[in-house]
Amino acid sequence: MTTPTTLPGAAFRAARVERNLSQRDVAIALGVTAMTVCNWERGRVKTGNLMALQSLKPREKLKASGRPIGHRASFKKGHEVTAWRIATGATQGVVAQVLGISQESWCRYERTGASRLVWYAMQAARADIEARAVQAA
Repeated sequence: MTTPTTLPGAAFRAARVERNLSQRDVAIALGVTAMTVCNWERGRVKTGNLMALQSLKPREKLKASGRPIGHRASFKKGHEVTAWRIATGATQGVVAQVLGISQESWCRYERTGASRLVWYAMQAARADIEARAVQAA
């Protein structure tokens, strides 16, 4: 079943191609591996976050803005990401599931920090994360 925040694999790929982004570009911007993006597009795992994909600028605009493709600077430090999760009352697994990423990827954000794109996806999904944390408790 598709929720309002996720896309089927083919639609996710179409949205990526429409923005003229490679799987690697999307992976770097979302803080996942290119293989994860490939698996989303092939329907092997839960699809990627639509809001995160929609927030990606087309490749031409990224280059024009002076921000290179593949820029990985953290927007929020790891301890800030961890504090955010604790404030929601959620486990790492719940947050990862709602965001459509692996728990390993979420742990990496808590260790190394999160990009602006990931941070905004976290904020957008906060109500859902808090609701699932209450259900799990």
